[in-house]
Amino acid sequence: MKVAVLGAGSFGCSIAQVLASNNHEVMLWDFNPENAAKLDQTRVNPFIPNAQIDKSIFITSDLSEVANYDIITYVVPSFALRQTGQKIKDLNADDKVQVICTKGIEAESMKTGLNILQDDLAFRGDVVILSGPTHAEELALKKFTTIVSTCENEQTAKLIQSTFNCDYLRVYTQTDVTGVEILGGAKNVLAIAAGICDSHPELGDNAKAALLTRGLRELTIIGKFEGAKESTFYGLTGMGDLIVTAMSQHSRNRKFGELIGKGLTKDEALAEIKMTVEGIYSVKALYQLANKHDLDLPIVKTIYAVLEEGRTIQDALDVMSDRSLKQE
Repeated sequence: MKVAVLGAGSFGCSIAQVLASNNHEVMLWDFNPENAAKLDQTRVNPFIPNAQIDKSIFITSDLSEVANYDIITYVVPSFALRQTGQKIKDLNADDKVQVICTKGIEAESMKTGLNILQDDLAFRGDVVILSGPTHAEELALKKFTTIVSTCENEQTAKLIQSTFNCDYLRVYTQTDVTGVEILGGAKNVLAIAAGICDSHPELGDNAKAALLTRGLRELTIIGKFEGAKESTFYGLTGMGDLIVTAMSQHSRNRKFGELIGKGLTKDEALAEIKMTVEGIYSVKALYQLANKHDLDLPIVKTIYAVLEEGRTIQDALDVMSDRSLKQE
């Protein structure tokens, strides 16, 4: 197959390498010409120094090249997905199979990637969500990883399964696109909260265990409201992705929360991370969703208050502990 990968960050480079190892013809696109030229010259993942980029991969900053490819894979930040999708639409390449690896919810519209491409931009081709517990730092070093190809068209899901599956990346399929996308974005908010537990002096393992358990309940509430299948919550794209994002040293959302727990402001923490933290966009969308439809999401609301309203961690803890007693 001929596969274009849009976004040359850590995961984009890792996915491109997976495809190259499967002997596909691969294009890797970066919006910045200087970054693309440097990547083409060094052939090293800029975020994972020990990870090489195969010489067979065509690296470019010219997006018009996608017209020559069969599958277009998006690994751009959630805030850039709409703009990138519009460019693909303008290039008349929207009839190809589109694969979204981006995990996030657009803050302004509260829409997922599928909503943006299919509903707003009216893409003609099938859209597949490729999601699961997959940190780029391990995938790039060929450590065993699992992921799920999700599409309403089962045959297209299987096409992407066979295209991406290799000896160190096992790909499953399913059809619950709504559940996979909602959980992929929402779990980043819980990962920020988990990072706060890891660094705040009054929180520890007990609090983190409670957070993830009660947080999974909030994911279930969000998913059911959006029409997701309950089985998705406990699969690789639900609980599996939540575990790896909330527990791993590689998780930028967890690391961001850790810095917040140490007393840094949102801007200070972002400056130290130096990469996109999807949870700060997702929490805005989920906060709006909770208020609009009166959903019981106390963890989401608390993280929003800390990041967007300037509430201190201690104040947030006091509010959480003063909530009325109830059954589990």
